Amino acid sequence: MADFIRTGRLFRIVRSDPSHRQLFLQSSDDGGPTTTRIEIYTHYVELMLLQPVYGNGLHIRRAASGEFAVLQERHWLDPADAEYTWMLEPDGDSASSSGASRAGARRSTS
Repeated sequence: MADFIRTGRLFRIVRSDPSHRQLFLQSSDDGGPTTTRIEIYTHYVELMLLQPVYGNGLHIRRAASGEFAVLQERHWLDPADAEYTWMLEPDGDSASSSGASRAGARRSTS
């Protein structure tokens, strides 16, 4: 997926369902120059590092190798998760990972 960049729009977490591992972000018509709504749905989420509101829009991009290495070390992500780990802001303060379980793999807790 190419970078998804929508600046100048207010995005809110509409729904986060940890039991079903889903994340739903939405931007709605805020009376500005646009009359469209953008909805972003992520499923099989293993890790969510989020803010409740993104006041200046989103910049969704794949995590760079260095960013993923930090997330992997801090949150025990599987190396295969790198392909499905996304940063939600240009500076990397928010992230979502929906990796290994997407392919049906399960982490062992033993």
